[in-house]
Amino acid sequence: MQFNRLRRREFIAMLGGAAALPVAARAQQSTMPVVGFLHAGLSSAHAHVVSAFRQGLKESGYIEGQNVAIEYRWANNENDRLPELAADLVRRRVAVIAAAGGAPSALAAKAATSTIPIVLVFGSDPVRLGLVDTLSRPGGNVTGVTFVTTELMAKRLDLLRELVPHATTVAYLADLRSPVGQDMLRDMVRGVCTSLASLDTVRTLEDDPTGYPVDFWKQLADLDLIGLMLPAKYGGSEMTALEGVVDKLNRGAKVADVDGWSTVIMAKAFPNSQFIGYDFRPNSIEHGTAHAREHGATANTRFEVAAAKEYPEKDFDLVAFFDCLHDMGDPAGAARHIRQALDADGTWLIVEPLAGDTVASNLNPVGRVYYSFSTFVCVPNARSQPGGYALGAQAGEAAIRQVAGQAGFTRFRRAAETPFNAVYEARP
Repeated sequence: MQFNRLRRREFIAMLGGAAALPVAARAQQSTMPVVGFLHAGLSSAHAHVVSAFRQGLKESGYIEGQNVAIEYRWANNENDRLPELAADLVRRRVAVIAAAGGAPSALAAKAATSTIPIVLVFGSDPVRLGLVDTLSRPGGNVTGVTFVTTELMAKRLDLLRELVPHATTVAYLADLRSPVGQDMLRDMVRGVCTSLASLDTVRTLEDDPTGYPVDFWKQLADLDLIGLMLPAKYGGSEMTALEGVVDKLNRGAKVADVDGWSTVIMAKAFPNSQFIGYDFRPNSIEHGTAHAREHGATANTRFEVAAAKEYPEKDFDLVAFFDCLHDMGDPAGAARHIRQALDADGTWLIVEPLAGDTVASNLNPVGRVYYSFSTFVCVPNARSQPGGYALGAQAGEAAIRQVAGQAGFTRFRRAAETPFNAVYEARP
């Protein structure tokens, strides 16, 4: 939802106006307009965001280093650093501040200046946070887009009740130090259905460099609640559904786990096999390595930075894609690379959100949730990556089969499914 009438031409005008300042004024600034980019997270984890930001500027006629400069400020998941970072951008006399990484960045930018235009994209209610007066007439110096995802908490509970009608307790994990976390918790409490007996909250107790609590899953498991965690994440029944794969893993196999969190889980389950975890984000590889060390799985795991269609190793007995193919900018290219990297008798394991091949077949509680997530998260993520091709929201079996077939896989089947995921097996 756009909550200001600021359009591309006005944004360009801001930059152009900065470039057209009198010579005396510009003598104190750079010779080109300067955009401030303020983000609460890690630069290494949000390279795709920066790439998309630069591309948007380029489409508006501004190329970094040629006719616009960008000052980047990263808080590295330490929100208490944001006020000083925002103040530094104000001292730098930037023409406009792009506040990314959620409400903390927006609030810090707003507190730092009432005159420099601030552009933001986030999922919170800007009125409730005091950033604007109203959505229709925001006033002030803040503009941007909100997905109002915090307003959907009650609806999410309704969907949860449809999925698990007998549930009496719901676990909600949140960082309550964040104003958004507090808002979402309030909406969650207001929306709790009368059939739900209690609501447990789990506060993140310590910061983690990746932005997630180290013991996230442990905290959830310790609540001893009805589990809605996807079985596909734990390397369980989907493995036994694959032809001959468990026997190979028990004897000793070579496995690639692409863009997944399950490398260590599989490595501990099958100690005779060797596992390589690949991800194009360096911080994910660092975190995976630390995770393996923490859980005593370094003997048969290693992690390397590589995109899904670029990892160099070959002759894999198994390549595992846990819930990631639909997030890729070039799923067809990834599939072709897998075909080349697999052993002649190897297997490609593809775990994807459960989806039908038509819109009508996805109009159910799970499908509605997945359509929402995919439209706002998965598809934009895929489109932001090189490749120019995305599977789209809720890619069903036909779309996955087509990708595998075009890559040269001759055998493809749905091996298993859960209420939330489909497990596909592709063979050369």
